[in-house]
Amino acid sequence: MIFSECLMVKVSHDLAGGIGALSSTVDLMKFDSTFVNEAPEMLKKNTDMLLGRLKFYRALFGAETKSISESIILDYLKTLGPKITFFGQISNRLELSLVALGIQIAAAGGDILYSNNTLTILSNDLILKDNIIKILSGKLPKESEIETLEAEWLMKQLIDQKLTLKVDQEDKKIELKIT
Repeated sequence: MIFSECLMVKVSHDLAGGIGALSSTVDLMKFDSTFVNEAPEMLKKNTDMLLGRLKFYRALFGAETKSISESIILDYLKTLGPKITFFGQISNRLELSLVALGIQIAAAGGDILYSNNTLTILSNDLILKDNIIKILSGKLPKESEIETLEAEWLMKQLIDQKLTLKVDQEDKKIELKIT
């Protein structure tokens, strides 16, 4: 698939669950009057999840904006299942892209720290597949895959800005440094 097709599949998939939950909640409110008392909390939870993901993807893949901050990351992390914590401050899309890749690598849970162009990912279950390692070493694929979007996007931005990425990997730690 081309990059844009993969991106649409990923964003659509990540928003579909929340949209379906909103629709189901509204349907239940129509058919079961006892559910009306529980519905506002469910609607709020799913709306917050959708907004967190939408803001994250808009900042990550949309037009460059000056309103990028760590709050976008923190709101997005609340929408995920495994506990991932983030510490640090970001202010631009390149930094957000680096963190997005870190979230993917720590998808099973962990800690992500950003400081001085360096992202440190600590986890008992790091996920850094060979196809992502190839991309991070500068070998962009001819065909995109959904699981490599974050890595491809980061590398495209680094190339555009004539920057490089250094990757250091240990047992339960990966460090990604922009140089």
